[in-house]
Amino acid sequence: METIAKTIVILLFILVVGTLIYFLYTLSAENNKYTLELRECKKQKDSLSKLKNRDKTIPNDRDTSKKQENKKDSPNIDSSGTEIDTTTIIIPDEKEEILGGKTVVYRKQNFDVYVIDLKKSNLEFQLGKSIANFNVFKKNVETKDKKLIFVTNGGMYHEDKNPVGLYVENEKTISKLNLEKDKGNFYLKPNGVFLVDKNNNAKIVVSEDFTKEKNVKFATQSGPMLLIDGNVHSKLNEGSVNKVIRSGVGIIDSNTVVFAISNTNVNFFDFAMLFKEKYKCKNALFLDGVVSQMYNTDIKRHDKGDKYGVLIYVTKQ
Repeated sequence: METIAKTIVILLFILVVGTLIYFLYTLSAENNKYTLELRECKKQKDSLSKLKNRDKTIPNDRDTSKKQENKKDSPNIDSSGTEIDTTTIIIPDEKEEILGGKTVVYRKQNFDVYVIDLKKSNLEFQLGKSIANFNVFKKNVETKDKKLIFVTNGGMYHEDKNPVGLYVENEKTISKLNLEKDKGNFYLKPNGVFLVDKNNNAKIVVSEDFTKEKNVKFATQSGPMLLIDGNVHSKLNEGSVNKVIRSGVGIIDSNTVVFAISNTNVNFFDFAMLFKEKYKCKNALFLDGVVSQMYNTDIKRHDKGDKYGVLIYVTKQ
């Protein structure tokens, strides 16, 4: 009996000691886990602190955008007292890169473009009804000891080749502003007017607003507007199956103008987005459709052209 009692005491001792050891081990593991969590929290806190300090030194993108927008919204006045459009502010180096003729791809569609800086080159308009084609026009230019760099048709015309809407050449109004309602692209309101003033500032305005413009040297009316204050014309539908060759013009800033012609059939919406996304234009105007052609020496594009209502061109001595 005494031996059995001793055995029971020993077993109880072992059980108590084992239980104590297990308890201490569990407590130690929990403590280690807690310590690790504290360390992780501290790391996250340190990371957040670094991010906050970095944010103090790096400008907020949205704040920067607002400042740029406010800067663009402020009026600018030229030497004659006329407010000019500063749609997009372009860094000089970037501007040099986009000037001249190029072939670009946008939305898997191919376009030929010509970008002109009106501070460096003169953009001129001429009635085209007496000129058989671009080749004849080129010869006429060369007789004046000039070289033709670029020419395209500049707006819609009647069968007799007279402009459908407004046309101003060298400050003289040859065809009046057309605000009538009718069918066809020209009358898809709002339509607009592309103009260059006597100070070589370019604008595209909704036709109804043209009467506010002063010192206009050249102007041609067409339609529809592609972009109006940065927004695509409400009647131009994304995904439209109405695709043809199209030409148009957009204002990059008051001195920088981009002309574009599609090399494949394109719908109005994609054509408008080319000006909006590729060239950051705020206003753009459709010039014409399937009849459109372009002479662009920078990319060796020498379309023969046709007899058009208006020609828009660039020459150099």
